[in-house]
Amino acid sequence: MSHQRGRTTQHPATAIAGVLLAALAVVLATTAGTPVTAAAPTGATPSADVWQPRTVLLGRSVQGRGFYAYQVGDPQASETMVILGQMHGDEHAGVDITQAIRHGAQVQGINLWVVPTINPDGNAGHVRRNAHGVDLNRNWSWSWKSSGRSSAYYSGPKPFSEPETRELAAFLRYVKPHWVVSLHQPLYGVDSNGVKSLTLYRHLIDELGLPAKPLRCEGVCHGTMTGWFNHTQSGAGITVELARTPSQSFLQRAPTALVTALLGHY
Repeated sequence: MSHQRGRTTQHPATAIAGVLLAALAVVLATTAGTPVTAAAPTGATPSADVWQPRTVLLGRSVQGRGFYAYQVGDPQASETMVILGQMHGDEHAGVDITQAIRHGAQVQGINLWVVPTINPDGNAGHVRRNAHGVDLNRNWSWSWKSSGRSSAYYSGPKPFSEPETRELAAFLRYVKPHWVVSLHQPLYGVDSNGVKSLTLYRHLIDELGLPAKPLRCEGVCHGTMTGWFNHTQSGAGITVELARTPSQSFLQRAPTALVTALLGHY
């Protein structure tokens, strides 16, 4: 990674660490436990020499809030990666981590996108589900299973019934990421169930220092985003569960650790 204006190049993990720590401090002070406030789409077009990060409005939530993808990596890179910060509105750590990456130094070597949240309504109300009462991680078409409205994991009336899941699916189909990491809380582990890429799996365990853990939802996890992605798209997706209340030291190092895991070992 390098700062574009100075055109200097450093070891990726070293270059991003200081910038991401500073960005995380700002994010934690301003966004923790609050709705995500995103800048309006810029429409900036990257060039082959010097490029500007791009902001894309993915869509609007049930209550009309916009949710966004931010391109923080090199659009000329051969591989695209995506980090999703939040699907469940009461799980805020992933929002803070992805916002810190967004406000940090530009990433070289991969075309990295971060999506802080696809559930801005739930994030605003500090509730798991969206404004229709749907668990967005049970609303995807692969292995979808109907569950009633009284369930905390209500799947919605049919797959992709919710605007939030439809728009994220459209984005993933369009950018065709090689790897997708979906951040959750509070089960504390890297999902070892149905791993599609051992490389991604091992890098995340090594860099984040989280244990391997099978996340089976007391059986099969029906209608999940990573299940859909792994079974319908060419790339590999994986779920990372953070602690219920991550330590400040973990939150400080997690942005750098995630980017380094996606870049590979140096």
